[in-house]
Amino acid sequence: MLSTENGIDLAGFGDRLVEQQYSTGLGEPTSPGTDPTNAQTTRAAKESEQYVPIANVNRMMHTVVGDDVKIMRDTKELLQESVSEFILLLTGEATEVCNADGRKTISAEDVLTVVQNVGFERYEPYLRAMHQCIRKKGH
Repeated sequence: MLSTENGIDLAGFGDRLVEQQYSTGLGEPTSPGTDPTNAQTTRAAKESEQYVPIANVNRMMHTVVGDDVKIMRDTKELLQESVSEFILLLTGEATEVCNADGRKTISAEDVLTVVQNVGFERYEPYLRAMHQCIRKKGH
């Protein structure tokens, strides 16, 4: 079983993301009578639109390792997909919290709660501090 250190089951996570994309209107299943090749190309294009731009990932990685270090393309793509899926996970879970409370707007507090619920509680204090800094700057 693929899981986080806190026991959150990650098996089939990518499949759940695809289902979530379809249920939220971010992707559309292939309808009967359509060209499957064209549908696959369209689906791949829609999925790639949901990724954080690879140039941003590259820039962030180089701020850590410096410009003199080379980063393999598959490494950048792995982080690009991971970060994007993490955003989708937090957004989906925060949406469930909002729905349960009868709200339609996701707040930073919802995301901070979800971060704890999905097994990333050790990052919550850092994210909370970042959120306070953002609020002080007036963003």
